[in-house]
Amino acid sequence: MRLRHWGDCVIYQFCKFGVWLLCHTYFRVTYQGRENIPRSGAALLACHHGSYIDPVVIGLGVPRIVSYLAREDLFRTPLKWLIRHLFTYPISRDSSDLRAIKQAQKLLKEGRVVLLLSLIHISEPTRPY
Repeated sequence: MRLRHWGDCVIYQFCKFGVWLLCHTYFRVTYQGRENIPRSGAALLACHHGSYIDPVVIGLGVPRIVSYLAREDLFRTPLKWLIRHLFTYPISRDSSDLRAIKQAQKLLKEGRVVLLLSLIHISEPTRPY
């Protein structure tokens, strides 16, 4: 498996540890079905997405480096530097994005884990799901 840069792996693992520490300190996060994720080779994870924290928590439950497809406007925020270094690739929500589909195919051919989230409804922080 070819990664972009060893520094990206360090940043990814550092952020993953920080999120793990936060999730296990303040929340009781549990995962079901982790045994179904292959230890090597390509995997496409398709999940529903109802909260802004979902991609982070889902990625935390995967024992491998996850490549994310994220809406392209996230790459225009102050967090764009971090997002780019966390194996995240832009996808357009307004149209069929062939560029993003080809990127996902390329990642899968490299044996990577790709996380694709379908938006159901982002709930407001004060409102339960």
